[in-house]
Amino acid sequence: MRNLYRTVYLKDIYERYNIERKAEFEELVRTIETYIGYLENAFMIEKAERHDIKGKKHIGSTPKYYFKDLGLRNAKMWPKYIGTRDCGER
Repeated sequence: MRNLYRTVYLKDIYERYNIERKAEFEELVRTIETYIGYLENAFMIEKAERHDIKGKKHIGSTPKYYFKDLGLRNAKMWPKYIGTRDCGER
């Protein structure tokens, strides 16, 4: 899986966005992974993995992350609307 990550995902990102400082980028990715772990441990986000149709095994695709408390997410994303009549509307 690590080999797939390096040969496909990182190579695609490097080429698509013309990233030359690969070591720094990989350090940034590790840092982001660490912080995602912190958010999971604090029960702020949850990882959703795909399952096959019968739900008995995982499909080897990239997981998605979702906020557990949408009110908390909205408060962080749109703080100027909190406490107003148009809360959450743009």
